[in-house]
Amino acid sequence: MGNVLYTPRLDRGSILVYAGGAEDPCFKSDYNVVVDRFSRDNGDTIISLASWRRATGQDRHSFLATPGMLFFDFARDDYSIH
Repeated sequence: MGNVLYTPRLDRGSILVYAGGAEDPCFKSDYNVVVDRFSRDNGDTIISLASWRRATGQDRHSFLATPGMLFFDFARDDYSIH
C-alpha cells in the first residue's frame, strides 16, 4: 500500500497475480499510483484499473499517473518525486 507501481511494459501491469491471488484474504492493495494495466491470471489477460476494481475490490483509492506526472525528469532517469 502506498507505492508507485510503474512499468513501461505493455504485456505486464502494475499488479500481476496468479488466478485467484487477488481474492486471497492476505492480499491487500490500495493507495497506490499505478498504470492502467493489471492481470488476475498471471499475465494471460490484461485489464484496466476499473475492471480490476470491479473484479477484486482492490485499489479503491489508487490512481493512475504517467511518469511525467510523478517524476522530476523521467527522460533523464531522474526519478525524484514531484
